[in-house]
Amino acid sequence: FSATFFDSVRNRSMNVYLNLIGLIIISLFVNVSAFADSATNMDTDGDGLSDIALYSPADNKAYFRRSSNGTVNAAEIGNVGNVPLLRDFDGDEIADFGTYNPTTAEWKIFRSSTAQLRTFTFGTPGQIALAGDFNGNGSSSAVIYNRETGLWSVDTNLNGQANFTFTVA
Repeated sequence: FSATFFDSVRNRSMNVYLNLIGLIIISLFVNVSAFADSATNMDTDGDGLSDIALYSPADNKAYFRRSSNGTVNAAEIGNVGNVPLLRDFDGDEIADFGTYNPTTAEWKIFRSSTAQLRTFTFGTPGQIALAGDFNGNGSSSAVIYNRETGLWSVDTNLNGQANFTFTVA
């Protein structure tokens, strides 16, 4: 299994290879240190162990190697140039895969608890997206950072509306 990742915003790419016994060899090109988040690990099958997850923008697929049985599953989500986000968006302690499109500000999140894709717009084109549990409820929120104004906006309900905003001096 092999995938190449490219971040058009940061102009960095990364090749990741997964052999039959699950070892990872990472080749980094063009100052990739900040881009390594596209290859990550979280529990995607609910067995309490981390699973390897990769996003390939070349074919718009997320690949998961499940620790419970060693199988590699693929799911198509997002578009070329999207930012991959692997977090627990629904609080069931199983990672959900999401993407953020920096051109349209569209978020797509596939929730493990409902097996449904949730799509919403949050932020404006060109902003930086990330996700994390910012209110302690056990579910990740959508977060947008505006580089020009220094404003952070947090959408805890994943509905495209900021529940709170802040700036860091």
